[in-house]
Amino acid sequence: MRGRKLKRKVKLILGCLILAVIGILWMRIQLVKSPEDLPKWPVTEFPTVSALDPAEVPASEESEPEENTFSRGVWISYLEYESLLTGKSEEEFRESFGALCEELAAHAYDTVIVQVRAHGDAFYESSYFPWASGITGHREMTPDFDPLAVMVELAHREGLLLDAWINPYRLMQDDDLTALTGSYAFSDWVGDANYMAQQDGCWYFNPANEEIIALVVNGAQEILAGYDVDGLHLDDYFYSVSPETYGSTETEAKAAVTTLVRELSALCRQREVRFVISPAGNFTDQPVSDETQLTSLTSWCEEGLLDAVIPQIYWDFEDETAPFGTLLTRWEEWANSLNVPLGVGVAAYKFDAETLAEQEAAVRAAKTSGIYYFRYDFLPVEELDDLLSSGESV
Repeated sequence: MRGRKLKRKVKLILGCLILAVIGILWMRIQLVKSPEDLPKWPVTEFPTVSALDPAEVPASEESEPEENTFSRGVWISYLEYESLLTGKSEEEFRESFGALCEELAAHAYDTVIVQVRAHGDAFYESSYFPWASGITGHREMTPDFDPLAVMVELAHREGLLLDAWINPYRLMQDDDLTALTGSYAFSDWVGDANYMAQQDGCWYFNPANEEIIALVVNGAQEILAGYDVDGLHLDDYFYSVSPETYGSTETEAKAAVTTLVRELSALCRQREVRFVISPAGNFTDQPVSDETQLTSLTSWCEEGLLDAVIPQIYWDFEDETAPFGTLLTRWEEWANSLNVPLGVGVAAYKFDAETLAEQEAAVRAAKTSGIYYFRYDFLPVEELDDLLSSGESV
């Protein structure tokens, strides 16, 4: 009798052990994924555009800015670099840009939008674009330091976010363009209407050319892979030349710009940085840039491609054709309907501190995520701060 009970206990224990082993083995099998399940990004450090498949990248989660958060930012353009950077040593540039960051941080700014590619050249070390002449003062001279690396370091030291701002299509003028060496792909495309066309002295890439799209995306990829930037920023330079000049229809042109935006958005999702576009600020029944520069802002936001939109509302309250208050309301309603964060760009280069303070007060009162001043050289930092602190702008 005792022997049968003992045998039953042994069988029960063995059965439990066998079930436990089977369970462990099953879990291990589930953890080992097949090669098809393994991440495919990045294939190489700087993949070609074909490696990016926006369809496989989830759209950004729709979310409103955190309550009680309001960003204040400043554009730092290549024109600022003439005094901050051109011809300076690394030590001198660290001093000038460091002072800029200290000043902005001390006056409650939290973001700098630094121009890293203005005319098909680079204020960083690039495999795709030549060094910008605005670093050394001479295009043929190679700098002995990397300005973008310095800017990222110093901005973050002061607690500022730094967005890398690129002009995807705008190029140089004739002399600089023809002086390019053959080490850059687009030096072989100079004057070829399949690749570029001229408008008002500058050359512009053909947005509908697949090789151009690949070049722009790969150029953005090397920035995001090589530097600890917080975002990628495009302004309003989309179609500056009529699509007919390149042999494209308007429909084809819009589709081409959307292809680029999808590729850049996918890249930013993979790198976990924000993707922001700052279009022209006029607005009728839709963003005017959708007509004039062949953007598709509404559909881009519906598709979840953008993390924020910052229209450049560069008019004052009394403007007869584009009053600031009216445009602000239209953009606010548009952004709210699409659940996309709305920042507002204002023109420090056009207005005095009192007008700018009044505009910031209006932007804060609206449902927006922040205000951004174009550009640093014209920003009355202390006077604006005094007006806002005293409440005189309200």
